[in-house]
Parts: sequence; structure tokens; C-alpha cells
Amino acid sequence: DKGLDILPVGNQQETRLRIQAKNSSGTAHTFTLGAKQSGNRMDIYGTGPICFLTNPVGIHNTTPESPLTVGADTNPHVTNATVFVAPSSGDGSVHIRGGSPTLYFDSTSSGNGKILMDAADLVVNSGSMDANGTELFRFTSGGRIGIGTGAPVNGIDIRNQGINVYSTGGSVRYQLAVTPSDGVSLVSKNSAGSYNNYKIDAGN
Repeated sequence: DKGLDILPVGNQQETRLRIQAKNSSGTAHTFTLGAKQSGNRMDIYGTGPICFLTNPVGIHNTTPESPLTVGADTNPHVTNATVFVAPSSGDGSVHIRGGSPTLYFDSTSSGNGKILMDAADLVVNSGSMDANGTELFRFTSGGRIGIGTGAPVNGIDIRNQGINVYSTGGSVRYQLAVTPSDGVSLVSKNSAGSYNNYKIDAGN
């Protein structure tokens, strides 16, 4: 086998391959492939975006099928996602960090954002990447919602927590509250400013 070797001439030295182009006005655009001895890594950087235009890109994967494949596992489905994340063992994960991390569904037509659950429940927990924490609520594969329970038996099942529904303004206002300690209370205010209060005590 033959190839091009770029080697340092001594210890504690780095090597670079620099590629440069110029536009019609003579402005140079430079891109560099560099081996960093201090960080034991390879850097790719330049004065503009670095694009992979044709074939899929694989990270820890030698036969990528999606435009970006991360992990050594293969896609068991016919349709390939734009980004496929699946390690050879364990669970795939995506970490979004920042002051207000955001997952944005930007619909370009009359369609809707989707979350596909593969016939399994979808669970929201209070934890982090290091510890799951406690379960906050669950969407079951059958379309039920559980809050305070991992096994909802009704369309919406709320255990050991209250419900508070109210209007925030206007001449006509209402508030419906359901709590384990106080039972059910309904307060309404009509346009004349009169209040009506209805209550069913807990245990009655």
C-alpha cells in the first residue's frame, strides 16, 4: 500500500495539511486538517462551513445508512432517519444542554409534530443522564396519561395530587380545584361581580 504521510520531525510537534481556495476578488478561504499532540486528537477547521455532501457519515459505524449515523448498531426499519443514534449495546441518547434547552418541531406545511413510541410507554422523569430520578408522568402505548402513577386505568389518571383549572382574567371568572385534602371546590364570578362557591368535602 502507498499513501501520503505527514509526520512531525521531532517530539512535541504537530502536523497540518492546509487547503486554500480564493474567490474572484482574491479573498482566501483556508481549511486545515491538523494533528494535535497536546490533545491527542485531529482537528478540522477553516474559514467557512465544512460539508459532507454526498455519502452518509458514520461515527463509530463503518456502514452508515442515515445521513448521520452515530453508534455501531443497525437500523431495523425500512425508513432511515436523518440522524440515527444507536450504540452497539446499551441505550442511545441525545444530550441537549444550555440555559433553556429546546427541542423544536418546525413544521413546513400543514402537518403536525410527531413523537413515535414504537408501541411502548413514554415516561418523563425528574432525573439526569446519571440518575433517572422519579417518574413525573407517563403516556401509555394505549393512549392513557398517568400522573403520580405508572399504571393509569383511565384516560387521565391522577394519583395523590390535585387539579386546578382557572381563568386568568375578564369579567367572568371561574376556578375548579380538586385536592386530596379539600375535595372538590368550584368558584365562579359573573359579570356583575357576584361569586358562587360550591364544595364537596373530601370523604363525603
